[in-house]
Amino acid sequence: MARRTWGRGSVRKELSGSWSIRWPEGKRRQYRGGFPSKALAQRALDVQLGRLAYAHAGVEADPVLTPTIGELSKVYLDRREVSHLAGKQDRQRWRIHVGPTFGRLRPQEVNLGVLRRWVEERRAAGVSASSLRVCLAALSGLFAELQEDGTVAVNPTKGLPPSIRRHLAVPFDPAAVPFLEKMDDVWRVILELPHPTDRVFALGALAGLRPAEARALDWTSVDLARGVIHVRVQAAIGGPRAPKSKRPRMVPVYDALRPLLAEWHVKAGGKGLVCPGPRGVAMYRGTPNRALDEVLAKDRLNLVRPGLDWYACTRHTFASHFVLRGGTLEELRELLGHRSITTTQRYAHLRHDLFRADRSGILGSGRGAAKVISMRDDRGKGVVER
Repeated sequence: MARRTWGRGSVRKELSGSWSIRWPEGKRRQYRGGFPSKALAQRALDVQLGRLAYAHAGVEADPVLTPTIGELSKVYLDRREVSHLAGKQDRQRWRIHVGPTFGRLRPQEVNLGVLRRWVEERRAAGVSASSLRVCLAALSGLFAELQEDGTVAVNPTKGLPPSIRRHLAVPFDPAAVPFLEKMDDVWRVILELPHPTDRVFALGALAGLRPAEARALDWTSVDLARGVIHVRVQAAIGGPRAPKSKRPRMVPVYDALRPLLAEWHVKAGGKGLVCPGPRGVAMYRGTPNRALDEVLAKDRLNLVRPGLDWYACTRHTFASHFVLRGGTLEELRELLGHRSITTTQRYAHLRHDLFRADRSGILGSGRGAAKVISMRDDRGKGVVER
């Protein structure tokens, strides 16, 4: 076998099926992985070796020879699709919002003026501030890698001035976002939902789990004796992945959820998924949303109102009732798996007219759950009387 020349780097296939590259730089060997194909990995390695060749020769790289952002983004987005849950959505946003402006530019040509004009044009075209923030995060990830590689000296998307930040501010009024203010409404929705979407909904409204976390939850992560749920993974295309916060968390089983979990545990024999889909695997992510839309549209429930969607009925409802029953925002942040307390504040709708509400509910007794179970056993699906 021919001996590989030192300094040429290497391309290797990882156990996960992706490809990685290694190359010497100074006294250390650099590594980058996550490439979906050998051809893309080899292309990225050639870019690194070309950059080093200029540096060793003492010649500053000609900016004209630097690949455009459109060319660099092909490898970057392929890798991002493998490593990020929203990789496909990022590619779509890039194609619609980022590529037309930045694709023809070279990294050194992107400055604050270019970013400001792009943000202003996108906002004038009706793109929301939150969507632009996501697009900027993807663009920032590309520049962060180019900065690590020495292609650019600074990341222009960091430390944006007020002239740009004011266009990216997301107006949000927690009091304007609806949630299920009465626990009876939560039980009524649970009764109306078909199996197993009723379980996904209950885990969201009574424990604060994201729908992807509930769909991937198995009985090995539920400890009824200790009364805790260990949220370790979430459902994703290609198999379970780490939660959105990238770290596991422990969620207490409060009184409202405990009888339901006990009933489900007996029926499942403590094996498999808590919310099993077809053939025992995780259900499709769109199934719970469609089922809830059909339930909320029923006239007899009287729950039709603008903005009342899955998250408003589940995590927003859990957060609001948790705080209204005496829980703190710091505790709630840990339960919901948020990195920032600012995000948590958006979920907790602190309306003073609700602080006099019944102190039972999510944190109180499990009488509501027992009523749901008995009604289901006695006459099947029904409606909890007000």
